Amino acid sequence: MEILSKRRLFGAFCMFGLQVCLMAVFNACTDDFGIEADFFKGKIEGRLFINQAVPENTDEIRVAVSEKFPPTDFRKLIISSVVPVDTSVTSDTVEYDLDLPLGTYDYIFAVWKEKDRSFSLSSILGQFGDILGSPITLTEENPVLTGIDINITFERVLRGGFIGGKITFVGDIPPTTAGIAYIASEIVPTSPIDFFTHPPTLEIISGGELNISEFNYQYAIKPGTYKYIAVVWLEQGANLLDFKTLGIYEDPNAPGEPGEVVIEKGPPGATGVDIIADFANINK
Repeated sequence: MEILSKRRLFGAFCMFGLQVCLMAVFNACTDDFGIEADFFKGKIEGRLFINQAVPENTDEIRVAVSEKFPPTDFRKLIISSVVPVDTSVTSDTVEYDLDLPLGTYDYIFAVWKEKDRSFSLSSILGQFGDILGSPITLTEENPVLTGIDINITFERVLRGGFIGGKITFVGDIPPTTAGIAYIASEIVPTSPIDFFTHPPTLEIISGGELNISEFNYQYAIKPGTYKYIAVVWLEQGANLLDFKTLGIYEDPNAPGEPGEVVIEKGPPGATGVDIIADFANINK
């Protein structure tokens, strides 16, 4: 996969999309594949405004740039180096810069990584401009833009509850599978944009292989009411808008309809949130 970051390719970037796309995960590699410095003729500079305590389980914060909103090909995201933050303070302003090829970019955002976990678009901390982003253009005449500032909020990544149950897979996983993920949303989505304005909690189940037919799960999740809990699937090379729902947690009193789950802070959390994920639903 091709991901550019400060003259480096992030070769192991696997963002399984769903937020409208929902998700995305990546691991940053440090190998330099010889991208020429003049490929990045443009640059953005800005500040991250932090006005609350940085969670102790913070591993990394980076800035990401997408040519399109919503992102339709996460392989082409351009990612900054790690933005240094001080977890001992409750208010901070951190400067960053990111080299970019000349062009127009629709969406610039900060993303958070928890210790011992992958990056995920459900962990977006904030974006430049309004909720849907503000486009910028870098040209030969104006290759550098300053003031690309982002207000950071950690509400999306603070979790204090738990949700668990059983996921049962029916049928054979297609060889064209790019990824399978679990999502929990506080709204029943009516359009892909809903997943940007109301980012769901997500957990990656598989990056393409699946060697089990069922498993019991327990995921950390922030307290709240969740109205749409599902297992979703994405095909290799597909537009991220083309995710398929394999199965949902159904309302016990109205089979076939999304079930609602209330999560309270602390253990033991919600249990019995079972989902049947049927690969036959890909073709529906």
